[in-house]
Formats: sequence, C-alpha cells, structure tokens
Amino acid sequence: MDTDSTQFARLSLLVQRILDAETLLEAEGAALLKESQAAHLALAEGDAQDARSHVEQIARQTAALLEMKALALADGQAVILITNRILTPETDAGE
Repeated sequence: MDTDSTQFARLSLLVQRILDAETLLEAEGAALLKESQAAHLALAEGDAQDARSHVEQIARQTAALLEMKALALADGQAVILITNRILTPETDAGE
C-alpha cells in the first residue's frame, strides 16, 4: 500500500535525522537505523509481516531509549507516532 511505503519512508528519514543531529549515542542510533533499513527492505520485497516485526522492534527500542532518557522526548514521540501509524493504520470511513 502506498500509505505504508510513505510511512516507512518517513520513519527512515526521521531515524536518519536523529542520527545526523547526533542527539543519540552511536550504538543506539545504529540499532534503530538497522531496524529501519531492514523494515524498508522487507516492505520492498513484499514481506509485510517481516517489515511489521522490524517496526515493532523500532517502537520497543525507542520506548526503552525514552525511558532511559537517552533520546530527546520530541524525537522519541515522533518515532512512536510514525510506528503507531504503521502498526495500526486507520481505515477509510467507507470501509
């Protein structure tokens, strides 16, 4: 679905922006980037379930980073918002 690919692209760009801003330790940032890239690849290969698993991992990692105060609140909330959009897409009112 195009909306899915758009949200995945947004997630990848956001993770990259967080890394570029150097507001996160390199190891944690690399782990988020790895999951983001794996999710994008899985989606491109048509494996929605694998892509979803990687997004769930991003959400868990982000929540843990927020809890440890290792990630800025605004950045973490933005990542969580996008992962939630991917994991719980809204349906059209007409469906």
